[in-house]
Amino acid sequence: MPNAFSPDGDGVNDIFRVRVFDKVSDFRMSVYNRWGQLIYVNTNVNDGWRGDLKGQPLPSGTYLWTITYLDNMHQAIQQQGSVILIK
Repeated sequence: MPNAFSPDGDGVNDIFRVRVFDKVSDFRMSVYNRWGQLIYVNTNVNDGWRGDLKGQPLPSGTYLWTITYLDNMHQAIQQQGSVILIK
């Protein structure tokens, strides 16, 4: 998972997304602000977060993420971390 991204429209690192090299199912990515408020949910492994909340850009800062999925062996995987949104 990347640890920073910059949704500034320049075409480089504009979207925070998972890079998957295996077939996964039951994918879910959630992003939270520093107060623990859920600000983004995604169930499509090919989509990603653009640094907004309901279409409104969010400020620079650190955001927490979690992902859960079943790997190609049908084992449940859960990962979590943080990402820095840079403006």
